[in-house]
Amino acid sequence: MAKDVTIYTSNTCAYCHAVKEFFDKKEVSYQEINLDEEPDRRQEMVDLSGQMAVPVTIISGDDGSQSMTIGCDTSKLASELGV
Repeated sequence: MAKDVTIYTSNTCAYCHAVKEFFDKKEVSYQEINLDEEPDRRQEMVDLSGQMAVPVTIISGDDGSQSMTIGCDTSKLASELGV
């Protein structure tokens, strides 16, 4: 099953860098929404997650499933992605 990965980040967030590094090492492609560069998308993230903290990672399956990981929980992300 194909999965789309979107991560909401900011420039100064060490956890955001760690999640992106994890994805890069596991060769997982992702779309990054950097809230420092796209501040108009902040509310979108808040509506999805209920908070202002980053990183927020959304994994969407082609079957309509969706999961959210808040923070740098690489064990959960690995499980969700099967990597």
